[in-house]
Amino acid sequence: MIRLGKVGASRNGNADETALPLRLDKLNGVIRTTGIAEYWEAMSRGQVFIASTPVTGVAPGTTAASNLPPFALTNPPNSGVAAILVDAEIAFVSGTLGAGNIILAGAQNQNINPFQLGQIAVGATDAGPKPGLTGLGVRSACWAMNNPLLSVNATLIRPLWSTGQFISNGNLYFGDAHHDSDGYLAVMPGGALCFLNAGGAGTLARVMFSMAWIEVPVAEVNP
Repeated sequence: MIRLGKVGASRNGNADETALPLRLDKLNGVIRTTGIAEYWEAMSRGQVFIASTPVTGVAPGTTAASNLPPFALTNPPNSGVAAILVDAEIAFVSGTLGAGNIILAGAQNQNINPFQLGQIAVGATDAGPKPGLTGLGVRSACWAMNNPLLSVNATLIRPLWSTGQFISNGNLYFGDAHHDSDGYLAVMPGGALCFLNAGGAGTLARVMFSMAWIEVPVAEVNP
């Protein structure tokens, strides 16, 4: 989905060109327009990370409440950061998708052992998060995993996309495969955010999942 008004310089003023006074948010950040792009500031500080499933795709699953999601963003209990979700995406690879809904689900109070820094959950593979600042070579504090084993079932946060019963045609299967969360979701230490499919398995269905997030000190988001 194309979103207008997100990128580029903008005027900070009223319609009659009268400049508006600067305001501070609750964290003493100056509220103003962005000069380059919406997430440029976080990216330039090395706080933006992106991870995806392999290009060969994964099976989307069939269960709305599961501890075996095809893809999850997990935040180790000792990470010291909160992961602010800014983007979630799905891409068709092959097969035929069954009727259902791709949902965003969350889990908390994850066991410490599977999510310690430097480890991944049993049965999972590291999705290898990449920094938005390409070439930086910095590892994210959070882990993105393919097929992780969570310690509890993840439960519904919200639906993302309706799949329907479609033929294996990438131009037909999704009306909108991109979701910009605008930063209203965060994964706190010990938590996990994942994709699940509430619906039919289809026939040899394979998709790619991806998330982009910003890592900030956990003290900045504690209520």
